[in-house]
Parts: sequence; C-alpha cells; structure tokens
Amino acid sequence: HALPVAHPELLAAKLADFLQQDRSAVVPKQRIAASFSRAAQTYDDAAHLQRAVGSALLATLPASLEGVVLDIGCGTGFVTGALLEKTATVIAIDLAPGMLLHTQQRYPASRTVQADMEKLPLADARARWLLSNLAIQWASDASRCLAEWRRVLQPDGRLLFSTFLPGTLRELAQCWASVDDAVHVNDFVPEEALTAALHAAGFAAVEAVRATHTLHYPQLRDL
Repeated sequence: HALPVAHPELLAAKLADFLQQDRSAVVPKQRIAASFSRAAQTYDDAAHLQRAVGSALLATLPASLEGVVLDIGCGTGFVTGALLEKTATVIAIDLAPGMLLHTQQRYPASRTVQADMEKLPLADARARWLLSNLAIQWASDASRCLAEWRRVLQPDGRLLFSTFLPGTLRELAQCWASVDDAVHVNDFVPEEALTAALHAAGFAAVEAVRATHTLHYPQLRDL
C-alpha cells in the first residue's frame, strides 16, 4: 500500500496502461484453448462437419505441393495428415496444446507449433501454401488475422480457408435466447466483409464458394 502514497504519478500511469490494454481477447482465447485441449481425445467423434468441409478444401489442391505448407488451426490433424501425403514440409499450428499433442502423435512427420493465428511466430514469406479449416471464426479480428496470413505467405503464395457465415447455428442461438441473454454462439463475419478484408490484406485474386450443410440431431444434448 506504500506505492500509492509515495508515487501517485507512477501508480496512475500504470493503471492507465493497464486499462488501455486490449485484454478482451486474452482471457477468452485462453479459455478456448483449454476447452479444445480437453476435447482433443473425443473431438473426432463429433467432428463430422469439420471433416466434410476439410475434405472439400483438400479436393481443390493439386496432387503434390511444393514448399512449406501451413495448417492453421490444425485441431486433431485431419487436414495435416492429408497434406503430408502431398508434401514433406507441413507446419501444423494451433492454440490448444492438447490438439497439437494429438496431431503430433498421429502424424510424427508434421512440425507442430503452439501459436495464436493472429500473431504467428514465423518469418515473412515463410510458406508457399496456407490452409485453415473452420478456424478463423475464433479470431478476435478477422482482418488482422488475414493480414498476418498474408505476411507469412510468399508473394505468389496460396491461401485456402473455410469458415462459417452469419446464420450458422441459428437454431441453437434461438434455443439459448429462451434461457438467458448471454452469447452462446459465435458472431460470424459476413462473406462481403471477409472478401474486403482479403483484398485489404493484399490478396490479389479472391474466389469465394458458399455451401449449405444441414445436420440433424436426435436430441438437444447431441446438438
């Protein structure tokens, strides 16, 4: 308690710095990472949609890939394993250590890195290809995330990613709305905003493909 009395200016400055920090994204991301880590062992049992969308992404790739390939938000390694059949250098990146451990155990040939996809610990122009399957919706700022992805890609590099659009899980959101006022479903970035962010990040040729997937659950707990 001596600091406020002896150094009020220093205390005020430190408080101001603390209050100006963008702490909103820190705690949620830690919770997200912990949640995915806990789910790593059973995640694939429920990830039918993730695999279907990932397979659609992979189907657009050539038979073989050159250079370094990044799998951002690799999860349990479904996309990573398929990429290793096309190239020898795959860097699998995820925020959840439990997911990375699962990926490394399944695919020892992969290189795993625990990192925030908005702040990649990679040099500029490190990769020739970057794939990300249903991960960018967890970014705090999609525009900043895409700019970071552009940074680590070579000038002629290719980005392929999938995400959810507004309206996804609307039935679940409606159910929760009858329970409380809290937010239980992600806010998804509109396609037009993603396209604009891609151009702003420096991607020259942008192609968007929209698809609708409908899943049915026998009971609410399964959903």
